[in-house]
Amino acid sequence: MIAVFGTQTVATLIAVYGLFMTPLGWGYALFVWGYALTWFLVNDRVKLLAYRIFGSPKADATARVKAIDAKKAGAKADTTAEPAPDAKAEVKPDAKAEPAPEPKAEAKPEVKAVPKPEDKSKALPT
Repeated sequence: MIAVFGTQTVATLIAVYGLFMTPLGWGYALFVWGYALTWFLVNDRVKLLAYRIFGSPKADATARVKAIDAKKAGAKADTTAEPAPDAKAEVKPDAKAEPAPEPKAEAKPEVKAVPKPEDKSKALPT
């Protein structure tokens, strides 16, 4: 906020006293400030009305998070409460862990070692 007010103050002073431009004077500067603030308030009300009419995604997300938090808080506070009569009880059968089937090994032909002939050129002299 300090940066915004600081830059607006510097810009107003530049416009009033005419640094690099023709000076406007305080009358015009105050008129521009009033005009900007008035339309800021009008635009904000129009924005809020548009959010109310069309719905705000951010407001919808916030409402959903608050509803979830309220449900969690209610569930923690009343742990002895019975489930609602229309709630469907979900029964899961005990799943037994079955061993994974072993992969079938493919028959591979045996590789026979072929002896290499000795290199006589590297023989040591006797």
